[in-house]
Amino acid sequence: MSPTTLFEAERPRLLALAYRLTGTRADAEDLVQEAWLRWQGHEQDAENAPAYLARIVVNLGMDRWRQLKRERQDYIGPWLPEPWLENGAHGKGPEQELENHRLLSTAWLVLMEKLNPLERAVFVLREALEYSFAEIATVVARSEVHCRQLDRRARQHLQADGLRQEGNRAQQETLLRRFMAAVDAGELAMIDQLFSDDVRMYSDGGGEVRALLKVLQGLQRLRAFFAAVLRTVPPGLRTEVGRLAGEPALCYWWNSQLIGVTTIATADERITAVFTLRNPGKLARL
Repeated sequence: MSPTTLFEAERPRLLALAYRLTGTRADAEDLVQEAWLRWQGHEQDAENAPAYLARIVVNLGMDRWRQLKRERQDYIGPWLPEPWLENGAHGKGPEQELENHRLLSTAWLVLMEKLNPLERAVFVLREALEYSFAEIATVVARSEVHCRQLDRRARQHLQADGLRQEGNRAQQETLLRRFMAAVDAGELAMIDQLFSDDVRMYSDGGGEVRALLKVLQGLQRLRAFFAAVLRTVPPGLRTEVGRLAGEPALCYWWNSQLIGVTTIATADERITAVFTLRNPGKLARL
């Protein structure tokens, strides 16, 4: 098999890895393109192509992640990841679909913002791509013991955040459709029954459109927010449930234009977090 064929066989996996490390489609594509350039002339590494290419993407991804962290300090309001389209990182077979859907949800990508670059790389390789610790050690050039420690620290950081996401996709879609029905009907009492007491709401307008400037937390605050929003819904607003990166998403259309996308996290048959993306630049691909 030629080096080019080997690279193309690994491209979907590399894109999925790069996206989880950065949270943006453009950065993921740039990282994989740079990996392709660095792959040229490395026929001697063809036997161990997956690990070799993963190492390149991880190193590039950690460097880019450090830059992004600095840039996002000046971001206006909460930052949310750019959605990954269904025909992007996913393979066609059910096994690939299952593998690639891991850690692609908005909730997981928001949670992983809490990790440092090395913790994030180890956690993604272990949790999403199911690498063994021996394989991870080869990719990140650390000892196997150190990789286990990094994975444990990453999980502790994620658990300490308090954002609960335990529901499956079927439960997510059921609750999202009930939420859509409540919003469409303007029934606040129905909304109260859907959310956990400690629910969070993230809204990303990127400074381009109106959105929350900080995370809203607590059922009472969320109820007051929706009470205000429902009084100002523009006529002609249309909602429908779609799917992004395997998770259900509530899409808002106005005058044939997509103006927002909402995804949720769920646990104990309640919505624990709401993520509404309104940044036009991030919606452009959708």
